[in-house]
Amino acid sequence: SIKVIERKFGIEIVSDWRANVLPELATNMGVHIINQSGQILRQADHRLFLEIPKFGQEWQDRFYLSHAELVDASFIGIALYDDPRHTLCVNGGRCDWDNHRLLLALSKLST
Repeated sequence: SIKVIERKFGIEIVSDWRANVLPELATNMGVHIINQSGQILRQADHRLFLEIPKFGQEWQDRFYLSHAELVDASFIGIALYDDPRHTLCVNGGRCDWDNHRLLLALSKLST
């Protein structure tokens, strides 16, 4: 699940995850701030773990995006990876990249 919380200087995104398939490959989160035409305006990728997650492990990730980072943005794209050239498949939600990046429409996010 993903929750967006409005903060004074931007938004906080809180996501709950479970490593069901190939957890050793889910060590980083790619965060793309995307415009209406699908162009990546900015990135906020970050490391999820210092150690490799175990199968079935659950975790929560939190990150912040400032209002300045969201200028001209229509979507936030989220992908999990170890190697950024090989993102993991996403189950559910609106996706692109052949179901390898979850798309969150900023106009539809509830806070």
